[in-house]
Amino acid sequence: MSDKLGPSLRQSEEGALPDRFFSDGPRSELGKIRRKWRDHLGLSDDEFADFARRLRLRVDYLSRPALKELLNERFINVGLREIPVDKAQNVYDSLTQQFIMNGTNSFDPQTFRSMCEREGLLASAPSGGPPVLGIRSFMRFAERMEDECNAFVCVAANFDGRHVRSPDAWQSVILPAVTSFLKDSSLRTDEYHLLLECHSSLAFVAGYELDRKSGAQVFPVQKGVRKALWKPGATTSTANSTWRTIRNATGGGSDVAIAVSVSRDALADVTAYASGSSTIGAVVDARPVSGVGQRAVADADHAVALADSLAELIRTHRPTGGGTTHLFIAAPNALAFFLGQHRGALGKVQLYEFDFEGERGGSYSPSIRLPV
Repeated sequence: MSDKLGPSLRQSEEGALPDRFFSDGPRSELGKIRRKWRDHLGLSDDEFADFARRLRLRVDYLSRPALKELLNERFINVGLREIPVDKAQNVYDSLTQQFIMNGTNSFDPQTFRSMCEREGLLASAPSGGPPVLGIRSFMRFAERMEDECNAFVCVAANFDGRHVRSPDAWQSVILPAVTSFLKDSSLRTDEYHLLLECHSSLAFVAGYELDRKSGAQVFPVQKGVRKALWKPGATTSTANSTWRTIRNATGGGSDVAIAVSVSRDALADVTAYASGSSTIGAVVDARPVSGVGQRAVADADHAVALADSLAELIRTHRPTGGGTTHLFIAAPNALAFFLGQHRGALGKVQLYEFDFEGERGGSYSPSIRLPV
């Protein structure tokens, strides 16, 4: 077999290069690959090791297990049954074959739902438990919120996909609608679960309105392969909640930008935005010591611990003299919610949203200012 590195990648965790790639001697097969790769990039041993240890490669993206996991995420989000992980065959395969054989290729919403009911594809709704609330600002994978929630607020009409139709709507329409929904006094006394099918700015606003001192018993539901309630327990998280911070001057402004890199590295995009701002004078790079990535937050307790230490970090770096903290959050919505609950430590905050699809310049744009 000529590929000496590929099999090791397929066996490693999350596509990381295996430890053997770095430890095998220079005359080994992996050592020779390592040297050629390093020489091609023109890097020193230390520079190459730093680069290669951070690298993640997906070499089997369309494998059957990966495809099944991807489909199950979609099925769960739209209220359909999952594909059984312990069976080779599933109802979706046979149903697709039937459609091909009888020429069925068109459905409207009602006939599609009727077909799903007839074939037993609808997932059964959970019964009992605390009431479920929802905040929706985009429709994709959130079409079933009416079925999942006891009450919800939808501001999706103000957006084209994830892009706000009018920048002024953040402050004049969207923020009032969400804060009004969250003013129900029962949210401060009874337990509720909160679906956050929304932009991170609105997840932050939800926490801001239901802050620690309000007595709120509202806990976020975090999306992933499966939706999970992030309700912290009584014990302190054992996961590392320390943040690494570096502060860099960017201009003569008095405001400070905080680049919160948790689920992805946001620093380069934040720095690019700040360099064109006349009000931002410094960028603080904040990232968990434990690392950045889709699995950077272990659970609800870890999210709360990270939010607690991040709030103190923001308090330390926020500008004096009434300046504004520009907050760029690349983190799970549940973490944004827990951070918002520290409103007393945050001062004046300007939130931002990122253009992931690159349809509006691929940069950040301001969303909500707090306090109102």
